[in-house]
Amino acid sequence: MSVFQAAPAHGHVHGSRQKQVEYVRELARFVLTEPYMCFCIRQISNDCLTHPIEIRENGRQLRPELQRLLNTHFTEFAEKSLSMMYMCGFVAYYVKKVDGVRLPHVLPLGSFTWCIKRLDNPGGAVWPFEIRLDGIDVSFDKHKIHIFDCMQSPSVYSPVDSLFELFMLYKNCRLAATEATEQLRRAHIVVTETVDLKDQTISGLQLLDETRRYAMSGLHPLAQTDVELRPEQYPDSNVTGMKETWIHRMNEQHPELRVSILPPNSQVTQVAVATPDVAVLQEFFNQYIEGVLSFFNIQHRMSTGQFRVQSAQPNSNMKNQYNNVLATSKRLERLLREVYSVCFELEPQSVSVKLTPQKKLEVSCVADLKILAEWNVFTVPQMRDMF
Repeated sequence: MSVFQAAPAHGHVHGSRQKQVEYVRELARFVLTEPYMCFCIRQISNDCLTHPIEIRENGRQLRPELQRLLNTHFTEFAEKSLSMMYMCGFVAYYVKKVDGVRLPHVLPLGSFTWCIKRLDNPGGAVWPFEIRLDGIDVSFDKHKIHIFDCMQSPSVYSPVDSLFELFMLYKNCRLAATEATEQLRRAHIVVTETVDLKDQTISGLQLLDETRRYAMSGLHPLAQTDVELRPEQYPDSNVTGMKETWIHRMNEQHPELRVSILPPNSQVTQVAVATPDVAVLQEFFNQYIEGVLSFFNIQHRMSTGQFRVQSAQPNSNMKNQYNNVLATSKRLERLLREVYSVCFELEPQSVSVKLTPQKKLEVSCVADLKILAEWNVFTVPQMRDMF
C-alpha cells in the first residue's frame, strides 16, 4: 500500500506530522466556530432533518419504541455528520451500545488526521484508494472505525480548503487593521540631537572625542552616569539632585515607565502612522462571504456594521437551493442506511431510510412566490388569499 501524493491548495498537510496536526486543528476550529460556516451548516441541517426519519427493514416499519430511539439518535448523528462531510469529505464513525442498543457515534472533529492510500492490490475494486486515519493525542482501534466516503477525490484534502484560504486572508487583514488602529493610539517620536561646535562648555579634544563616541555607539556623558541614585548624593536643596531624585522615584513606582534625561540640544519629532485601509478589509470580507454562500448554495442577505453583502445568486435561482437540500438529504439517506445495516448487521439492500426535507424556502420578493406557484407549492385558494 502506497501513499497517494495529492497536491491540494495547502500542500503542507503532506509535510511534517506537526504541520498536518496544526492545519487539521485550525480547520476544525474554522468549521465548528466560524459564525457564517455554522449558520450555513445549521440551515442545511434544519432543512434536511426537520421531520422525523422514516426507517424500514425489509419493507416493514420498526417497533415504535425503537423508532423513537433511532429517530432521536440518528438525527443528532446526522447533524454531526454534516460538519464532517464538509470538512473531511467523509464520515468516520464507530458503533457503541447505549441501553443495550448498538448506536453510531461520530469521531470528534480535530481528533484525527487523514490521508488517502492507494491499494497495491485493488483487485476488481472500482475505487482503488482507501482513507487512513491517525489519531491526534488519542489512539483508537482502526478496525472498529467505519468510513462513509461521500466525495471520492484524492486530489483534495478538504472540501473547504478554498473557503479556509479566503477566511485566513480576511483574518490576517483584520489583524493588520487592528494592529494599525492600536498604533494610532500611541505617539511615535524620533529624538535627534544637534551638536553645535560654537557652544563649547568643554575642551575641543574632549568634545571631539564625545562626538565620535556618540556617533559610533549612541552614548553621551549623561547616559554613562550611575542609574542608582541616592538622596544623599543629590540633596533636595540642589536643583539637579531634586531632578535626579524625582526620576529615580518615578522609575521605581512605575516599572512600565522609563524616565531618562535627553541629551542637550535634542529635537523631538512625531512620526505619522498610516491609517488602516478599510476598503481592502471590506473586499476580503465580501470575497469570503460570497465564497461561503456560493459553496453552500444558500441565498441570504447578511449585514455586519458598515459591511453589507448580497448573494451573487439571483432570487430566481431559489429552486437550486432546494435542489441542493434534496441532494444533501439523499446523501444522508445513504449514510444512515449504511449505518443502520452496520449497527444491526444487516444487508444494506434490506434497509430503507427516508428523509423529508423542509419545503419552506426563503421568500424575499414576489418573484419567489411566482416560482413556488410554478412548482405547485401553493394551491390556487392559497394564492388568492395572499393577494
